[in-house]
Amino acid sequence: MTSHEMRNPLSAILQSADAITSLVEEASEKRKNMSKIELDTASADSIADSASTIMACAQHQKRIVDDILTLSKLDASLLVVSPDEVDPVATVKHALQLHQQEFKTAGVEGVVNIGSSYRDLHVERVFLDPSRLLQVLINLLTNAIKLYISGEDLTHLTIY
Repeated sequence: MTSHEMRNPLSAILQSADAITSLVEEASEKRKNMSKIELDTASADSIADSASTIMACAQHQKRIVDDILTLSKLDASLLVVSPDEVDPVATVKHALQLHQQEFKTAGVEGVVNIGSSYRDLHVERVFLDPSRLLQVLINLLTNAIKLYISGEDLTHLTIY
């Protein structure tokens, strides 16, 4: 874990919060004696973009903290694996749903495409730890989005 992985999202959160504060203060100054503050479309869009950035960065920071906690538990032999009967397709769909804002920001679409080899097996449920599978999927999706944003040739992500 590098310090850049921790600082970059925090910097973006601070910059976005500052942008929101500035726009709201500017609107307040313009309408000092009015009971309502009005924002032009550009300001409202900027606030919405900044709020989305804050949410995405906060989610990223949460994943980093979760990973650190998992590694510390693993190092201390305290990591608990709790297998359960799970629908793996539903878990993958849930992971994609958690990344919708990041997909939107990156300009990509997250789609679940079930291959024929999986369908041919007629597997409805598997025995695994759903939180660990979700954690792996979140890490894969986060890295795939990073690669896409960085300009890597990534047109789609296939998980077999």
